Amino acid sequence: MNALLLLIVGFALAITDARPAHAFAACNNNYGLAPRTGATLPPRARLVAFTDIESWGSHAYRATLDGKPVTLKVTKKKIAPYYLTELEVESDKGGTLDIYAGTDTKDKPMATYTVKLGAALPKEIVATTRRFTQNIRHSTVQELFDALAIDFGDAPAILAHVKIRRDDKAPWSELDLPVHANTHLEKSMSTALIGALGCKSNYTVGLLENGVDLVVTAMLPDGKLVPVKLPARVTLPKAVKQP
Repeated sequence: MNALLLLIVGFALAITDARPAHAFAACNNNYGLAPRTGATLPPRARLVAFTDIESWGSHAYRATLDGKPVTLKVTKKKIAPYYLTELEVESDKGGTLDIYAGTDTKDKPMATYTVKLGAALPKEIVATTRRFTQNIRHSTVQELFDALAIDFGDAPAILAHVKIRRDDKAPWSELDLPVHANTHLEKSMSTALIGALGCKSNYTVGLLENGVDLVVTAMLPDGKLVPVKLPARVTLPKAVKQP
């Protein structure tokens, strides 16, 4: 009887222990690779892959240039709540660049770029803002994106540095944000998100709705920072109530 009781208790504990892992695994949409696929890049371009799941931050990446393997210089960084992987293409040649996640040669590329000698990159980015909302329901957890989206349009941004404050009486806070580009959330644009980010957040949505002061710069694939043109004060549009 004691052995049976121990077996039942052990099984119950196993189920209990599995719940957090299941809930955590459901929050798996806050990831991506920048710049946006199809962009024209200079040789030795930098790219950034990101995720907010620690185990995914250890993923390996590989690249080909005109179908031939090319070396990537890899740098791992933690910028809460993100785990970043900076990829630098170690080649001075032009051609078609494909980026892959993992080592399986049968996988399709995450993104494809054109590497061009003398590729022109913007010296300033004119951005726009909007409210980005996506409610992803799982069996055990709600994964809610409700954020101020800073859209960089066609600019091949890879990271955004944001100075933000409630008003001129409050101190500045500084955020480093990956650019959402090659994800199912934002495939066609280069977008930085501030607010609720799935199961995590980097700023309070209520404060964004009341308005904030913003100063933004963006990093491009050549590693240079450029100013981002936005209104000095931005207000998150009110959420549209669903019927």
